[in-house]
Amino acid sequence: MLSGDQNIVNVQFSALWSVSDPVAYLFNVRDPEEMVRNAAESAMREVAGRRPAQDIYSDDRRGIELEVQQITQSILDSYQLGVRVGQC
Repeated sequence: MLSGDQNIVNVQFSALWSVSDPVAYLFNVRDPEEMVRNAAESAMREVAGRRPAQDIYSDDRRGIELEVQQITQSILDSYQLGVRVGQC
């Protein structure tokens, strides 16, 4: 990914999530697991693209985690996926 200060950063992360609405999870999206993965990756790219590399590597990991979690949950809510993101 390209950071906000134009450095290339390699980011590996996990998103912990759970099903909050089984009906929506089963019937609103064809591949819900792939949707969660894509939404989390998109959120991480967005956040990493706005921050300098130093923040990404060490200074503000908790802040990045919270922002990615909020963005991911917002994306998934817009698709009515029926999942709750616990941690990114």
